[in-house]
Amino acid sequence: MNRLALVTKTKLLICTLLLTASFAGNAAFISLETNNANVEVGDNINVDVWIRDLGAEFVSAFDLDLSFDNTLVQYTNTMFGPFLGNNVDSVQGVIAGGSSINIAELSFLFDAELDDLQRDPVNRIDFVLASIQFSAEQVGVAGFNISFDPFFGGIFGELADPVTFTLPQNPLLVNITQSTTPVPEPNLFGLICSLICVITLSRQQARSA
Repeated sequence: MNRLALVTKTKLLICTLLLTASFAGNAAFISLETNNANVEVGDNINVDVWIRDLGAEFVSAFDLDLSFDNTLVQYTNTMFGPFLGNNVDSVQGVIAGGSSINIAELSFLFDAELDDLQRDPVNRIDFVLASIQFSAEQVGVAGFNISFDPFFGGIFGELADPVTFTLPQNPLLVNITQSTTPVPEPNLFGLICSLICVITLSRQQARSA
């Protein structure tokens, strides 16, 4: 086996091991959650990106991709959680285009500070990495999927080492229906008053003619 073939196979093996590790069992997991899975056209949709079951790990950085059906929903805004520095001790980035969004954050806090920030007195806490807002545009079932670039993205912890985690197997689904807000009926008393005013004005104009 020549040197080029050996190097190529080695690189492929490393990439495969990294990707496999990212989906290994007994790991933290990312979930997509919303407080309302049934909305109407014109409503806002909040999609929260949670990280759960970190165990002894903590998060110092993340880089994730969210895909969605942009014929049904439109991206409006992203709010990052406070657990990596809350934009004071971290740098945050959002790249939105078409039917996908890349969200990333890198903390400048020391590992010990992050470790304290992401735990209660006893255990590591589950927390929201980011909350992404959309507007419901059309009737249908909107699906949201989370993923990451295995070469550049993922979740990172102590000394920027990759954190092993799993992703949802199924998309988060939000049902969008047509607005059912009733059209207010005309106020009968107001109509009668308006009619009386019109009749009175007409009579006055007729007398002055």
